[in-house]
Amino acid sequence: MTHAAGSEPEPVPRRLTVLRSAAAMFTAWRRLLDSSAGALVRVGRQASRAWGAWSAQWVLLGEYHATSALPWCEEARRARETASAVGLRAFAFGMLVAGLAASAARNAWMPGVATVILEILWAAVRYTIIALTVPKGSVDRWRLGTAFFAGLAPYVFGATPALRLIALAASGHLTHRGLIGAGVPRADASRAIAWSFGGQVGVTAAGWILRAGVALLVVGA
Repeated sequence: MTHAAGSEPEPVPRRLTVLRSAAAMFTAWRRLLDSSAGALVRVGRQASRAWGAWSAQWVLLGEYHATSALPWCEEARRARETASAVGLRAFAFGMLVAGLAASAARNAWMPGVATVILEILWAAVRYTIIALTVPKGSVDRWRLGTAFFAGLAPYVFGATPALRLIALAASGHLTHRGLIGAGVPRADASRAIAWSFGGQVGVTAAGWILRAGVALLVVGA
């Protein structure tokens, strides 16, 4: 339909306006769904790859500890290196959780920091005692470090003092096996573990007894 010169154009019918708005909304919604679906697919793929890599590391950790008391062979090098890295990360994760748990229990950050620092110092002391106790030449520092760090894996569950005591015992057992496989004679490996891990147990027990004695004296006073 034509319009006379100078006349106003006819307004767009309301139904047509509604249809155009609905079409625009549908197009925007479809684009949003397409982009969201693509993002979900990418996230799913990344999560799948991350899960596969994470689970593969723990499989290699299990392979190492299953044969750690046997003489080292070149074919198991990847399992040893992975076990050492996973053990160190497990220790770091366990100490982070332990620190958070200690801070939450006391409602202060200092107990958590003290817990983490103390456990790191104890780990350093254990390693130093083992390095000083094993006979010179029986194992190089790289092999010793591999066996020690791989043996830290149980600390991933060390959120509480009781769990850390269990983790200490399990770590001592795994480290003992690793030292034997690394070339340390069994008797020397047993002596090194007794002085390092057993020494920590003894000092910890003495501290508990001392605190209990002080508490009894305070109550009886």
